[in-house]
Amino acid sequence: MIAVKNVSKSYGKKQVLSAVSLRIDPGSCFGIIGESGSGKTTLMRLLIRAEDPTDGAVEVDGVNIRTVPAPILQLYRRRVGIVFQEPILLEHTTVEENIALPLELLGAPNALISRNTTDLMKRLNLSAKAKLLPEDLSVSERSLVCIARAIITAPVVIIADDPVHNLDNAQKEIVRELFTNMHKKGTTVILFSRNTDFAHSMHAQIIELKDGKMGNQHAPEKTKGKTPEAHKLLEEEQEIVLPTSADEPKTPPPESGGKKIRITSIGSN
Repeated sequence: MIAVKNVSKSYGKKQVLSAVSLRIDPGSCFGIIGESGSGKTTLMRLLIRAEDPTDGAVEVDGVNIRTVPAPILQLYRRRVGIVFQEPILLEHTTVEENIALPLELLGAPNALISRNTTDLMKRLNLSAKAKLLPEDLSVSERSLVCIARAIITAPVVIIADDPVHNLDNAQKEIVRELFTNMHKKGTTVILFSRNTDFAHSMHAQIIELKDGKMGNQHAPEKTKGKTPEAHKLLEEEQEIVLPTSADEPKTPPPESGGKKIRITSIGSN
């Protein structure tokens, strides 16, 4: 469980968040909705510990992430797919290389990186752009590359700040389908947005954030009275979980170098 407990955040005399509390159970889908300046991006940054709260705590499976050592924090971030509002890419790296980077950092075998990057580019209609640099892309294409890079590792949690803001309707539907299929497989999805359309399309639980204060939250019926489950985001890594296409064999490739690898599918039925 991810818990935001009575969190406030101030920058000097300006208070951006005020006593915000939120419980996010594993496998849930939340849409946190608010206008520009409502505190959405600040709350997102607190969830990934890009910043610390002025008061209160952000806990993951009962642990205040402010207290975890750097290696465990790095492990946590590696298991969270993050889509920032601005589509920031490595400018001197091709589309294909940008998308593949998280798998490379995990030490995935080259053949698996190639297969999964190719598959994801195909789903997002980016195949023809594979060898281009970000400067040659439209804003919507840059956004799609950022989304692909965030989900290429089949993360335990997706945290996305206005992920479809720059996309046309057809592109939004493609991303909705990818996110929805990942959610069906157990991925926790946390969406931040200025409107409810995309969150509603994913049947998310909607919470309004206004002037740094959060509206009422009602836990879904299925979670009431049950012991909160754990996301297991801070546990020591016992195996490397790598995504594969639905038609790929669920066995480690021969070049895995002796690493214990479990392979799962990403964004497919």
